[in-house]
Amino acid sequence: VLRNLKQSEEPENAHALLLRLNYWDDTVNPHPSRVGVNMKQPDVPLPDFPEEARRDLTYLVAVAIDDVGSRDADDALSWEDGRLWVHIADVAALVSPNSPADLEARARGANLYIPEGTIHMLPAQATAVLALGLNNTSPALSFGIDLTSEGIITGVEIVPSTVRVTRISYDEANGRLQDPPFCDLLAAAHAYESRRKANGAVVIDLPEVKIRLNEAGDVEIRPLPHLKSRDLVQEAMLMTGEAVAQFAREHNIPIPFRTQDPPEEVVEGNTPSAMFARRRTMTASQPSSTPGLHAGLGLDQYVQATSPLRRYLDLVVHQQLRTFLRQEPMLDEQEVMERVAVAHAASRDMRYAERLSNQHWTAVYLLRQQKWAGEGIVVDRRGKRDLILLPELGSETSIYKKEPTPLDETVQIELQSVDLPQREAHFRYKK
Repeated sequence: VLRNLKQSEEPENAHALLLRLNYWDDTVNPHPSRVGVNMKQPDVPLPDFPEEARRDLTYLVAVAIDDVGSRDADDALSWEDGRLWVHIADVAALVSPNSPADLEARARGANLYIPEGTIHMLPAQATAVLALGLNNTSPALSFGIDLTSEGIITGVEIVPSTVRVTRISYDEANGRLQDPPFCDLLAAAHAYESRRKANGAVVIDLPEVKIRLNEAGDVEIRPLPHLKSRDLVQEAMLMTGEAVAQFAREHNIPIPFRTQDPPEEVVEGNTPSAMFARRRTMTASQPSSTPGLHAGLGLDQYVQATSPLRRYLDLVVHQQLRTFLRQEPMLDEQEVMERVAVAHAASRDMRYAERLSNQHWTAVYLLRQQKWAGEGIVVDRRGKRDLILLPELGSETSIYKKEPTPLDETVQIELQSVDLPQREAHFRYKK
């Protein structure tokens, strides 16, 4: 059809034609299927929990801090006399290597998060029985991390456990930072963050948004405020990643470490333009069979280990740790890296589908808000165009201007046009 219309056979041209014919409307998001990700929820069996000893940690106050409405919390935090406890959903207790659920999750690589909802890598039953805080008590794999006042990890204990978890939002936690255990957790987070920064961690703090399609079919774009409670959780997850990497190295446990090379150049300053430039100097982190520097995090060794419900390689880490604790044969390095190759490619497709979907729904939002106007921040100059961050939308645009606008200046802009098939919006300076 496109050839007969003398148009190139590109997906965007097909999309535009289907919109003109009213065969599609703006609610059709073709991008995940176009990328090739599996859009069906998994439906594979899970076994019952095995009979095994678990340490009773229900005496600890354990809090799962997450976004409002989240149903798949896989981490919770406790504080006990200088020890940080990080409790992680014990997915590996039910999902063993090469089981049907393991193979399903490996093929998907990770959960898919798009504004329409979440496509999980594991069946719904996994969230129902493993997510922390949904039941009176929860099974967990708990990491007891010993810390100095300078944020140095001096030891880690890993135990299958039973915990009693309270779920709260980031906003609620932010209002309780003066109370225990939040004040203790925050102090540890600050010390750890300071150590990472002293070790060269790269700080990039640019506006982020949450894009959601609500029950009425409206697109909601909500800026995410910078909350200390988010920093607290992030630092606790990084501590766990470093502690697990250290434990695995000391005990010769093959796991998929994460490494990242230092940036090609150092960009000083904490202005929006400096952080935008700094982001451009960073290379992507990579999975590795051996521990090594993660320059962006300022850590000499690191592994992602806190989201086994959401990321397959985190699940592989848990499978290896549990096998080691049971003193049973583990996957060897080659077997681990074979899993890395499959899951890394699949999760890369997931992230690409998410990015395209967010662009699609941002374009839909603007199509429905034809008179949109707002603020932007100038962060770069490219040719005769100002490059502008749009904090309200979590995106960026460029606008022609004969004379350059000073970097980091706040400007007023308005919507000019939207091209939905191309996922593009065009803006101009407000007159």
